Amino acid sequence: MGTIVSVEIPQMFPFEDVVVTEGAGTLLSAGSAKSTPSMAVATLVAAKRADEALKVRLKLAAEPGVTVDMRSPYFMYWWVYLFDPVNKRRYPLLKDSEGIFQATPIGQKIDGGTFIPNWDEPILMSLTFQAPPDDVTSVDLVLPDFLPIEGVAIAGLGGAAAGGIAAGGKTLGLEGALKELKAQVTPQEIKIDLSADVLFDFDKADLKPAAEQQLNNLLTVVNSKPNAAVAIEGHTDVRGDAAYNQALSQRRAEAVRAWLIAHGAAGGRLTATGGGEARPVRTGDTEPDHQANRRVEIRIRS
Repeated sequence: MGTIVSVEIPQMFPFEDVVVTEGAGTLLSAGSAKSTPSMAVATLVAAKRADEALKVRLKLAAEPGVTVDMRSPYFMYWWVYLFDPVNKRRYPLLKDSEGIFQATPIGQKIDGGTFIPNWDEPILMSLTFQAPPDDVTSVDLVLPDFLPIEGVAIAGLGGAAAGGIAAGGKTLGLEGALKELKAQVTPQEIKIDLSADVLFDFDKADLKPAAEQQLNNLLTVVNSKPNAAVAIEGHTDVRGDAAYNQALSQRRAEAVRAWLIAHGAAGGRLTATGGGEARPVRTGDTEPDHQANRRVEIRIRS
């Protein structure tokens, strides 16, 4: 509250020196929202949380006597998400093992799923999101070309202990993310090495909360190349049993792949493999040498 911002919108002059005030806007509703520029209406039916998923039911329909003419004939699920305005976190639609959004209806599988609405009859829509924690009791629902539906009350428990994508604090574009990750960029590929010590605890394959900043930067880079193949490969140092190190590196690579998919990346273009101790980047026997070899290597090839 009190912050002065500029709002930039494609193909329009920016709104400059906008003062942020407290409270809901007069054009928004907790139960429904109109589309822009045409007058379709999205009406909330239910929002229920269970088993770390949040299922939202909607009805989309044209207003009586109105011909709907959206800016695009396609409804793109890529742009659908929930937003927690209190904790400043965004919750994407979940995807299946093929990288398709868990949503209906779906007519084509391009970009994770889309369809062409028939506005002559109501459209019943089902959306499955990553569930916010149980202490989050309401969220905002964002749909492409619709005003947001604010304050959607969540029924039920069973949310994850933590999740979502941070939407507050430091925000980096693609160039900033590449710099933070110390990425090696060539015309053929982008190569990124993530320290396993930052991502995981010793001898574990569960991602640490401290890894989120690097993972969000990685997601920015991956999303900047939507048609590129992404190879994720885990590596360990040379200490310990070779077979055990191979299995550990595989689990770590799969953990990074699963995180990217859960946060909106298309799973069909992501592969995860384990290199174990077979490909060290340093051959010394000091702790800095071992630390450099414990890594997850990502190659993004167009």
